Amino acid sequence: TQPADMTDGAAPYTPVYNLTAVVEGGDFFVDGSSTETYVRNYGEVTVKVRHTESAVRTYRISDPAGADKDNFTVIEPANGELTVAPGQEGIVRLLFVPSMVTKMSAGQSREWLDGVNGKAQGYGYRDGAFTATVDVTEILGGNADGTMKTATVIGDGLFLETTNYVGEDNRNKTTYSVKVNNAIEVPVSLQADPQAVASANLTEMRVRVSWDPGVVMPRYGVNDLVLNGTQAEGWSIREIKTFPVGSSKPTSMEIDLQDNRPVPVALTDGDKPFFKILFDAFLGTSSSTDAGEMFNSPVTIYSYPVDFDQNDPQGDTKDYVIFRDFAGKIQVDQDCAKGMRLVSISSTNYTVKPIAPNPVTGSAVINYSIGLDGNTRIVLYNSAGDRVMDIVDEQQSKGTYELTIDVTMLPAGTYFYQVISGPYTSESQVLTVVH
Repeated sequence: TQPADMTDGAAPYTPVYNLTAVVEGGDFFVDGSSTETYVRNYGEVTVKVRHTESAVRTYRISDPAGADKDNFTVIEPANGELTVAPGQEGIVRLLFVPSMVTKMSAGQSREWLDGVNGKAQGYGYRDGAFTATVDVTEILGGNADGTMKTATVIGDGLFLETTNYVGEDNRNKTTYSVKVNNAIEVPVSLQADPQAVASANLTEMRVRVSWDPGVVMPRYGVNDLVLNGTQAEGWSIREIKTFPVGSSKPTSMEIDLQDNRPVPVALTDGDKPFFKILFDAFLGTSSSTDAGEMFNSPVTIYSYPVDFDQNDPQGDTKDYVIFRDFAGKIQVDQDCAKGMRLVSISSTNYTVKPIAPNPVTGSAVINYSIGLDGNTRIVLYNSAGDRVMDIVDEQQSKGTYELTIDVTMLPAGTYFYQVISGPYTSESQVLTVVH
C-alpha cells in the first residue's frame, strides 16, 4: 500500500500481481541419415537426438523396424538407452549392410550386373533404397514413457565396375602370335572402364584363366607366373589350381594372389599389367569344330576380389567389384614350309602358279615369282576367310621360287592362299586338303 502522502488525494493504490509458473521441459527432435556403400561391405547411418530441456534426459532406442530392418543393426547405445545433456546432441549409430544393388554410377548398366560375373558373385538388383525406422521414446521419472518420435534411416547398395583384359597397352591388343614349339608371355591388364579400380583398394585377388589345350598350355607352377615388372611384383602366389582336377591336359586354372607386405600397394589402372602368364604353343587336337580355329586359342580371364581372411570380424571383403572381362587370343603359326629354292633371279614379273598336286594329301609345291626385292608373305586362309597361318614371312630377293609345303597337320577342307610382296597381292589360289 502506498503511503497516504503519495496519493495526492486519489483513491488508494491496489497493486495487481501476475504469477508465472516456469516448468522444466520442452520438445525433442530426431533426425535420421542416409548413406551409400558397396554391396556386402559395411556402411554407417545415424539418428541424432536433441532436446530443448535444461536437464539431462534419457531416451529408449528401439530395434529397426520395417521391410528392410534386417539390413540395419543398432550398435550404439549398446544397452538401448541414450542419455542427452542440455545443449548436446545424442547419436544413435546403426550398421548398414546392403544385400542388393539399388543404385548405379555413371556408365554402369544392368547388362553387366546381370551378366556372368554378376550372377557368379550372387548380385541382385532392386529398385529403391533400403529404409528402416527407429523409435525414440523419452523416459520419464519412474521409468514411465513420455513422447515417442520416429526417425527414418536410408541406405543404397552400390557396386564398383571396372575392366580387365588380355593385352598390354590397351584392350584392342588382344591377339598374340607365336610359332609352334615357342612360348609367349600373355599379360592380364586393368583399365578404368567405367570406374577406376584404385578406389577398391584391392590387395587380394583370384584370377581364373581358360584356354584350348589342343593349341597352347600355360606353365602353371607357382614360380612360373611372371610378376617382375608388373603390378603384382612383391605380391605372393598363395595357390594355383588346375581344372579338371588331375587332368594331364587341364583347360583352366585358378590363381590366388595376395599382397601381404607390411605396407601393401593396391592395384591401379594404367599401362603396367597386373601380371603375365607364360604359354607354350604346339599343335595337337583342337577342341574346336571349326577348322579355321585349329591354330587359335581364346584366353579368357575372370577376376574376383576375395577375402582370404574369412575370420575378419569387420567383414573386410572386396567382392563388391565386378570386372568386365575381355578375352584375348593366342594365334599359333605352323611353319609348314619344308623347303624353298630360288629357281631364277632374272624375273621382273609377279606371278603365281596353281599348287600341284591339288587336291593334296601330304606335300605340294607352290611356284611364284616376285619382281622386286622386298618382304614376302604367303598367307593361308580357310573357307570362311579366316587367316590360318603365314606359310612364308621373310625378306626375299626378286626372282622365281619353288616352295614345298607339308599339309599333314591341316584339317581336311578347302583353303585359299595369296602371295603378298611389296606392291603385289596375288589372286586367291585354291588348295584342297584330303586325308
